Amino acid sequence: MKVPYITALFAAGAISLGGAAFATGSLLSGNAAPAATAQAPQAAPMPVRPRHTLADMLQLEDGITYDDAARTLGTLGHAETWQAANLPDVKNTIGMAVYAWPNPDGSRIVLVFQHDRLIHKTHEGLR
Repeated sequence: MKVPYITALFAAGAISLGGAAFATGSLLSGNAAPAATAQAPQAAPMPVRPRHTLADMLQLEDGITYDDAARTLGTLGHAETWQAANLPDVKNTIGMAVYAWPNPDGSRIVLVFQHDRLIHKTHEGLR
């Protein structure tokens, strides 16, 4: 997993919560917000794709980073082993990592990164 990406997500959530507390007046000492108007804004849900498609995979260009791929696909990938990824033609070398983006039906996108740059992409069962 990438620490900067997780840190950015955590910081965005903290800023959102702090803004909600300030808007309701709970951060102002001695000032309670009126009950009729004191509803904290609801945080927007993170978009989650119900299914990754072949078109999603084709958007990914060689050389992009893992973070860019995760943003494009709308979710973090799952770290895979070489055997689980079923990639016999790719040889494991230093700095290589395999991630998969599975669908509920078992189909998935599989990406190989070397030194955090996309070098190989494939899929299983996408349409």
